[in-house]
Amino acid sequence: MNSLLKRLKERKLFQWALAYLAGAWLVLQLVEVLGQIFQWSLALQQGITIVLGVGFFVALVVAWYHGEQGRQRVSGPELLMIAVLLAVGAVVVSLLGPEGREITPAEDEAATLGVADDRPSIAALPWANRSGREEDLYFTDGIHDEILTRLSKLSGLRVISRQSVMRFRDSPLTMGEIGETLHVRYVLEAGLLRAQDNVRINVQLIDAHTDDHVWAETYDRPLSIENLLDIQTEIATQIAAELEAVLTPEEQQRVAARPTDNLEAYEHYLRGRMFSHKYTPEGWRRAMESFERAIALDSTFAHAYIGLAWSHRELASVFSSTAGEGYERATEAATRAIELDENLGEAYALLGSIKFVADWDTLGPDPYFRRALELSPGGTDVYQLYAQYLMWMGRTDESIAMAARAVELDPLAPLVNGWLGAAYFYGERWDESINQCRRLQELDPGFVWAGMYAAAVAHADTVQALSRSTGNPGLVAYVGQEYARAGEREEAERILDETVALHAQGSIPAMAVAVIYAGLGDRDSAFEWLRRAVQERGGTVVYLKVYGRTLLRDLRSPQAGRIRRLIGTERSSERCPISHFSNG
Repeated sequence: MNSLLKRLKERKLFQWALAYLAGAWLVLQLVEVLGQIFQWSLALQQGITIVLGVGFFVALVVAWYHGEQGRQRVSGPELLMIAVLLAVGAVVVSLLGPEGREITPAEDEAATLGVADDRPSIAALPWANRSGREEDLYFTDGIHDEILTRLSKLSGLRVISRQSVMRFRDSPLTMGEIGETLHVRYVLEAGLLRAQDNVRINVQLIDAHTDDHVWAETYDRPLSIENLLDIQTEIATQIAAELEAVLTPEEQQRVAARPTDNLEAYEHYLRGRMFSHKYTPEGWRRAMESFERAIALDSTFAHAYIGLAWSHRELASVFSSTAGEGYERATEAATRAIELDENLGEAYALLGSIKFVADWDTLGPDPYFRRALELSPGGTDVYQLYAQYLMWMGRTDESIAMAARAVELDPLAPLVNGWLGAAYFYGERWDESINQCRRLQELDPGFVWAGMYAAAVAHADTVQALSRSTGNPGLVAYVGQEYARAGEREEAERILDETVALHAQGSIPAMAVAVIYAGLGDRDSAFEWLRRAVQERGGTVVYLKVYGRTLLRDLRSPQAGRIRRLIGTERSSERCPISHFSNG
């Protein structure tokens, strides 16, 4: 032992090791800074880290053989050891390279963006409520939603999502005109009559190009949960067969799934879906009540847990004072849904989104989104949530690809189109962002996010029009910043006071106040509110990476580095360092 320690000292092995580690640490810091500036891929940064790790052992070999200068020459064993170590490093790096590592679904979408989708395409129009009773509308719309959900699980079909098809309720347009508007070949029409203890559903599949009837069927059965679910399965599988879409065994299982055997619980679930489609805080609260009633009647109803998770998540994103509790309950509900049924893609997407926004987990969500896409290849919400995550991570091309795919599935939905405009905006693709926002304004002139992004990009004279939205806590800060950038300080300061008051009420995150101060050029106050956002663990803190290039672009300074370090102190075994999210 003494002899070994003596030889280690003679060769200065410890000094070599410390010197190498210090140099490697410096290189890693440079990689982090340069990677943010030049947007290096994660694989490249991981590869550099692995090479440095392998290099440590190479340095020890060199130190052992040459620690005493001139005593030994390079020997055969030494060359062999170094060659083996370098070969191992090269293999690992190659596995992480573009050709060796697994391509993510988002990268695959980015590579095929703009390539024609030749899958059979279908739009299921809103179902007619044959009874004419208003109280039956939730039931009719709910079954229509369920059919859309089942069809969206089939990878062999391109199915237009709910928001777009609902625009054609009672539409005077022909099937050909609807098909052209939605870019689909086939259109499904249906009606539902609920009469006492019976239900009658008639469906017809139409070729929008020729106006020919491809398939039609009438289902007249006693009203029971078994019959309702069987009819949905039969409709989905028959449509797939008529359009020659091949179903995998897993897809056959998902389409035939029976989420509950309790009709009353199912009706509460359908009511919850109706309320959630209002997209308002009150709607989400009423949806939550309905989903909770469904769960009380059937504690194994996984779909109801997903609806409950959505409700908690949406309310948490609106009310910052209760966001922590809301995200926690959303996580519990989504996790429970997966425990009950591991084939629910939407639940995985929800968990991925919450892990990122609420837990500040930067790398963990990706596998959740990949699994979600496998299970729900036609789920607009899945693509949209993944696009948001990728956007805030700075993975611009992948984010745009995911958002564009969501638009293909729901081409007339304002919010879906809005996120594509946002992806272009935060990716600094200004012309495309403006064009997308103009399209969005044509779809819905009152959709304020479109005007906000257009004004932020073009500095156009649209700020006054945006003042209509200042009553919305989620928009007030951005409108205030635009007034500031337009030189209207008095109005910006008025909105700032309103925003600070809303923050005190718990209705808006601290980040919103920081955004307005940044627009006013008050850097010290902006950084003070950024610190508050970190202390509050507000979800919008994870947006710093792209905000640093856009809404907070005037705040690049050493203080931004201090904010980054503040965020970086929040670590756990499940959480990745959040320091990647700053451009300081």
